[in-house]
Parts: sequence; C-alpha cells; structure tokens
Amino acid sequence: MKLTIRDVAKMAGVSPGTVSKVINKTGSISPKTIKKVMDVVEQTGYQPSFSAKALATKKSNLIGLIYAGEVHVEFSHPFFNEVVNAFKNAIGKLGYDILVFSNNKFSKDKEDYIARCKHFQLEGCVIVAGEHLEEAVAELDNSNIPAWE
Repeated sequence: MKLTIRDVAKMAGVSPGTVSKVINKTGSISPKTIKKVMDVVEQTGYQPSFSAKALATKKSNLIGLIYAGEVHVEFSHPFFNEVVNAFKNAIGKLGYDILVFSNNKFSKDKEDYIARCKHFQLEGCVIVAGEHLEEAVAELDNSNIPAWE
C-alpha cells in the first residue's frame, strides 16, 4: 500500500498541511517539527505523489517532446540525440523535465496525444515532426496546450 501525506502526518503527529510545508520547504515550521516529519519520511521512504502535487500547484514542470508524423530520423541518430540532450539540459536548468511521445501516426492518433498531454498536465509541447507539423501544432493549440515547432 502506498503511503499518503495523511499517513505521514498521522505518524509524525502533525497535519497534512504541515507535512506539505516541510516537503516543499514553504512556510515557517519549527526545526523540531521539520525533524519529526523528515524522520518519518526517511523511515518510511515516503515519496509525494507527482500527480497530487501537480494538481495542487497547477504546475507539472513537464514539457512534452512529441516526435510525430513521418520523420525520417531515428531516435538513435546522433543529431537527434544531441538536440534532445541540449533541450533536456536547457529546460532542466529552469526546473523542468521532458516527457517524450513518439508515433509516426500522429495525424491518425492526435486525440490520444492530446489526452496524454492533458493527463500529464504538460506546461507545453515541442514538436519534432515531418509531414503533419502544421496539423499537429493546430490540434495542440486548439486544445489550449502551448506548442512550439
């Protein structure tokens, strides 16, 4: 069974809000309370739920990298790897991470991409695409998901 913030709060004898403040390093919490909460976190191996945090903060810090359409370059191509690594490093410095989607049938499965982008609450998408680039950008834009090509 996965531990929740409520479980940690109960074990530490504090409120879930206090646990959240300790984990996110916000608010003014006494050193004694911080130690109590962090001891429980360390003993139990508690990991905050990514989706719960994204829901609460309305930020996922994820940028989608969509490899869509008929692109004639494989992931293993050195240039593509260099571009993806440079992108990953640049957004990493800003506190973001990437989530990669790939499928050469983007034009047929665009609803699936949009659903996945919304599910992961992406901050936006960068599209690496071939023949269906304009359509991919338009579909994401119509879904209020910022997209760059």
